[in-house]
Amino acid sequence: MKKKNFFLIAVVLILIALVVNAFFIFRSVNKYKKGEESYDSIKEIAKKETTDTKEPSVDFDALEKINPDVVGWLKMENTVIDYPVVHGKDNDYYLDHIFDGTHYTFGTIFIDFRNRPVFEDDITVIYGHAMLDGSMFKSLEQFESQSYADEHQEFSFETREHKYRLEPFAGKIVDAQIPFLELDFDSNEDYLKYLQGFIDTSTFKSNVKVSGSDKVVMMITCSHDFEEARYVLLSKVVEIS
Repeated sequence: MKKKNFFLIAVVLILIALVVNAFFIFRSVNKYKKGEESYDSIKEIAKKETTDTKEPSVDFDALEKINPDVVGWLKMENTVIDYPVVHGKDNDYYLDHIFDGTHYTFGTIFIDFRNRPVFEDDITVIYGHAMLDGSMFKSLEQFESQSYADEHQEFSFETREHKYRLEPFAGKIVDAQIPFLELDFDSNEDYLKYLQGFIDTSTFKSNVKVSGSDKVVMMITCSHDFEEARYVLLSKVVEIS
């Protein structure tokens, strides 16, 4: 009798565990779905039909009505990266607020508040979450693979005034507890020495060459290699129009 009761209790506990697990899975899937739907809607609003490659293909007037902090649009072909980019007053707000201001775990792709307007500084830092469903900046981690880097050699970045090509040249995993980010340099030599440190320890090799006069974009996202790990991807900025 005791064995039978023990068996029934075990079955009940297993069923409870399965129900709880199913609930969390459903909540997680639903959470990602809402985030994806929000950004899909933003993409539709941002579309601007034009046959002139020099004209903006993004409707910044429409985007600014939703969020005046918008400064650009970042995209990489054959990836999920196709998002608006904002420049806020701090580095906290957009960690858990999506583009329309709704409090949400997806956050928004954003430029470090300490940077000046787009690409005026030697290094412009752009942050984004690495969502478990593969969205936002999750795909940056795949630059740990040389073959992936070989197949994904440029991002496009568009502002109201200009179009740019961002050419990845180095990437590595860093420990966020150890300071690694520098925005100000006393000389071109110091700047190039800093960049070379990333090139020498990069997870992939690139033929992209950088000089002391080049502007660089540093994209930063969480990595799951260890606690407080970040994947940092550096790209050369090339203005195309």
